Amino acid sequence: MINVEIIKEKIQENESPILEFKKEWYWNNNTSRTEMGNRWGEFIKDIISLSNGYSGFVGQDRYLIIGYCERESKIFNINKNEINNLQDLRKFHKKLVQKLELYTSPTLLNLEINFVEIENSSLLIFKIPSPIHLTELRSELKTKTRLLDRGAVLVRKGQRTDEVRLATLTEIEELKSQFSSFSKEAFKNISSNKKENIKDRSIENTIQSYINKNSSYSLEVGYPIIKKDWSENIIFELFKISEPLGGVKEFLYLHENASQGKTLGYLKQNKLISNFESLIILTEKPKIKDIEKRKTNISSTFGTNHVFFIDEFGYEFLYKECLFDYIKYDLPIYVDSLIDDSEEKNKSAFNKLKEWYSCDANPLLVIKGYGGIGKTTLVKQFLDHIYDSQDKTGILFIDSNEIIDDLASQEKINDVYDFYQAQAKNDDNYNKFSKELLKLSVDNGSLIIVLDGIDEVIAKLGSKFDINSFLESISNNYSNVLEKAKIIITCRDYFWDSLKKNIKISEITLKPFSKNLAVEFFSQAFKQDRIKIDKAMDMAEKFAIERSMETKGIYIPYILDMLVYLIRQKSEMLCDELSNRNLSNSNLLLSNKIQNDFLIESVCEREIVKLDTLNLDAQIKFFIKMSVDKEGRLSLYDAKSVLKEVTEASIDDLVIEKLKGHPLLSCCGNNLIFRYDFFNVYFKIIYVASYFSGKNINKLNSRVEEIIASYIRYDNSFIESLCERIIYDDELVLFCMETIEELKHKIDLSKNENASEIIYRMQCAISSVFIFLICALQTSNTYQFNIESRTELMDKIF
Repeated sequence: MINVEIIKEKIQENESPILEFKKEWYWNNNTSRTEMGNRWGEFIKDIISLSNGYSGFVGQDRYLIIGYCERESKIFNINKNEINNLQDLRKFHKKLVQKLELYTSPTLLNLEINFVEIENSSLLIFKIPSPIHLTELRSELKTKTRLLDRGAVLVRKGQRTDEVRLATLTEIEELKSQFSSFSKEAFKNISSNKKENIKDRSIENTIQSYINKNSSYSLEVGYPIIKKDWSENIIFELFKISEPLGGVKEFLYLHENASQGKTLGYLKQNKLISNFESLIILTEKPKIKDIEKRKTNISSTFGTNHVFFIDEFGYEFLYKECLFDYIKYDLPIYVDSLIDDSEEKNKSAFNKLKEWYSCDANPLLVIKGYGGIGKTTLVKQFLDHIYDSQDKTGILFIDSNEIIDDLASQEKINDVYDFYQAQAKNDDNYNKFSKELLKLSVDNGSLIIVLDGIDEVIAKLGSKFDINSFLESISNNYSNVLEKAKIIITCRDYFWDSLKKNIKISEITLKPFSKNLAVEFFSQAFKQDRIKIDKAMDMAEKFAIERSMETKGIYIPYILDMLVYLIRQKSEMLCDELSNRNLSNSNLLLSNKIQNDFLIESVCEREIVKLDTLNLDAQIKFFIKMSVDKEGRLSLYDAKSVLKEVTEASIDDLVIEKLKGHPLLSCCGNNLIFRYDFFNVYFKIIYVASYFSGKNINKLNSRVEEIIASYIRYDNSFIESLCERIIYDDELVLFCMETIEELKHKIDLSKNENASEIIYRMQCAISSVFIFLICALQTSNTYQFNIESRTELMDKIF
């Protein structure tokens, strides 16, 4: 809150790293549009540098005072009628915050703006309550005189103590240390007179969102009034908003640990409430069975019928119309997976998910495992559970494959809101969340978000996806008040484990099915038909990926699902084929020696009769194009043209209709998608393998380059599967050398065009080709894998 008496004291002081005076505002109504960008940049530069201040000034409030000239020791009236932006400070504050979100990291949100009257003149005051973080530029900032780079740290220290300049590395480290110490000390001070485990909260964002939605209202001067007497348990915030026609609303936030009687007495003694009957009270939802009893007690004590839990108020009055309708998945088969955790052996993944959901201040959970193990299935079953048990919780399921192209068109991805915007872009059936409203709804626990298959974003967007800023934004911006945020991410383990993450995150790693779980899966699929269950288990044994006396085989859910399909085809030759692996192997891209290839070929051969014109080769090529060119999602309207690219046979609407029932596919609206995300990666592997085995440099196109650069990592499952298909020999080494030379040539051409993203992709591809050779050498049965052979290979390549 800006205090007039403090401002009177400030204008008697000299400028310093935390105090700046301006005689006049940065622009007026006559400033040209072309110049406005630079003026905004100058203003934002001053705000950021003021927030950072300088070493020795951490822990103090910062002030920018517009309308005072230190040199003349004179006050100048700021006439807001001459500056359109300043006529409504609430709207200007909102616009400033939006700009600061673009330019600052961590986002600088905590600042106050108001006019104060001194000597019959209006001064415009900006107050930054003592910051707890060092702020750096999130993106380039253009001012009147210079262009400031992303990552720059601005401070106010030079030959004059108020001069703005870039901080040196030494100054940055010193400031970080001071801010860190202050932050810890501030937390201790806040907590010193609190009882243990009592959380300090605010409804400021809720009230601001209410004002934004009801634009005729604005916050009255002198509010909020905040009282936090932890020893007496008088803990509240009071907001008063009004509109030009005379309407007034008073909002009281009553902390969950506040004494209702003492707080009421304090409010009456100080005459802070004008009308208790119309008072709107917001409070936390208690963790008791009869939660309505708390509202009844508050209503009786304060004499008002307008009592809401904070999340309830947000749902009813702020964002209910923004929430998507949820359609249950009602999975026909669901077997609860176990988590891979040495400390919690045989722990149900579903129960682990429920435990995480019930805990506050734990906003993010990553469910990981390799493709086809059941990550998405687990999440869908859990979302159905949430829908059945909590009728006012919104659910937003975002499939990364669906929005990857929209994300790719954005300059930078570093916030959950980026994913929401891409998802909501083409849906006009609902009101859209603003960024602040989305943060509020998630923090209130009113909206659970699932980001499914985020590894596709990591792979395709590369450096565009700032994973650490993304993760930090969840903790800092989506779980900082009520701390009820719940966001689930699914990701293949080798992608997630390879990331360098700055913060600790809850994780669940799924185990493959045991024999007992495989039996349960088949029991559900075949309605307890013992003959079919036994046949399925006989087949599954041949696809168990690991055997030992202890495990007796482990099973991948997607493979079990494919076996269910094959058994339902009632093929007489099925068991013999699976025992002897004597399929035709007419497709040169697949190998009977590789279990996934054999299974896919088995399935596709049984579809030939149904699809009529699509033989095995055409099906495999179609799936490759769907994976490589369409990222695993193909519009039904485009399916015919894609099929015509892979076969000369006649394609009509009936073929498309039959294709919708292919066991490798699902039909979602007007799109064909892979039934498991595993298939999207699987067919990319086949595509890249065909490039290296074909040894035709003319096949090196942008798709090959992108997949090689994005997916090949040392010792991950992608490269393991790739090496399984490629024989390491001198010819392979020579072709890889040719590939690298071609990539280098493309880099040289791109330098002339100043195409930094293309250059980065080529450099990643060169690195990945070498990694592929190292791994291929390692898996070779013919060549030695030692320091000498690896060094020799490096000398050849580079």
